[in-house]
Amino acid sequence: MENYFARIFAVAAVVTVCSLFAYKGGRATKFAISVLLVYTVLTPLSAIVPSFGDLLSGGGTADIGGFSKDYEKVAESAFCEGVDKLVCSELGLNSDGVRVVCRGFDYKKMRAERVLVILSGKCISADSLKIKRLVEGGGLGECEVEIEIG
Repeated sequence: MENYFARIFAVAAVVTVCSLFAYKGGRATKFAISVLLVYTVLTPLSAIVPSFGDLLSGGGTADIGGFSKDYEKVAESAFCEGVDKLVCSELGLNSDGVRVVCRGFDYKKMRAERVLVILSGKCISADSLKIKRLVEGGGLGECEVEIEIG
């Protein structure tokens, strides 16, 4: 973090010096100084934001700042919550009695190798074949339905 603040301080110093020269020169000098200022301001951001080419190809989105595992955990949690809401809304179940666990979650494809839907309470009488068809038919992964007693 200290390195980032040092870069910001250096950018501020360069911007100050360049702005002094920009007021004294002609049109071409002002344009050149403006381009230099934009480049100088954007340079420290290159350490934080991946290159534009990586963003277009999808290569740099998961590795920003070393937080790829955090992104995967959040995506997996959102995926499980989405499957939970899908099952509950399609079958008219209470979300308290449905829990979804993913195994082998693939972040890039937003798909799980195996989706485990656990039914408990009043939801144990839900149609497990319909749940399985709903999840697998949506391309979300291979589905298993279990009943939790206790």
